[in-house]
Amino acid sequence: MLAEGLSLVGFVERCVIPYLYRYSYLKMYGEAPFEDLEHGPTGIAEDLRLLLGLRRESDVLPFVSLLAMRKRHANKERCPCGSGSRLGRCHHRLANRLRSRLGGYWFRVVEQQLVSSVPSGKASGVRVRLTEWAEERVSRSRSRESPTGDQSMSPLSLQPAEANR
Repeated sequence: MLAEGLSLVGFVERCVIPYLYRYSYLKMYGEAPFEDLEHGPTGIAEDLRLLLGLRRESDVLPFVSLLAMRKRHANKERCPCGSGSRLGRCHHRLANRLRSRLGGYWFRVVEQQLVSSVPSGKASGVRVRLTEWAEERVSRSRSRESPTGDQSMSPLSLQPAEANR
């Protein structure tokens, strides 16, 4: 719906008609013709996982973070699919197509929704993996711009490194 623009006709064709079809099929045959996604960030993450062809749901947030960045900067980052190559050599066609259709702002909003829904605590593998990925990105960008002496910053805050210890 967002790819064609926001319109009432697009909403009816892409949301209302499939809903009514599923509901009437369920009433007639007792089973659904296709599964529903969960509501909220969990459903968004699952839908993006299927759309991007990712194996794990924990890979969605790093990919969305790259889609929220400008193309020039995102293509230089390592692809979150695990191939080891940068995005510009791996999934750049898919990422650029999605970015041009939906826009970076849409992915920034989705990124905020996904980050706010990530469970916290020691049992959360998603948050641990996301934190490692963010620290690695920051450390790589810091190594490109070598800081001067005592003005070095810690990777995840805007405070001087000495203040975080």
